[in-house]
Amino acid sequence: MESSDIKRLKELETKNRKLKQMFAELNLKSQLQKEIIKKMYSHLGTKNMGKSYKPLNQSQLP
Repeated sequence: MESSDIKRLKELETKNRKLKQMFAELNLKSQLQKEIIKKMYSHLGTKNMGKSYKPLNQSQLP
């Protein structure tokens, strides 16, 4: 293996490490957001669960 190959390998390992860190952070952020949303809407109970989405009419828009 040539020195240029070794240098490139180290660069790729560094980039891979950074990408793994970014993925872990985004994954954690996503999980936290899901938990927040779950807690925000937990007070609604199950009475609204399962209802299909109904788009607003033009008259209902602000």
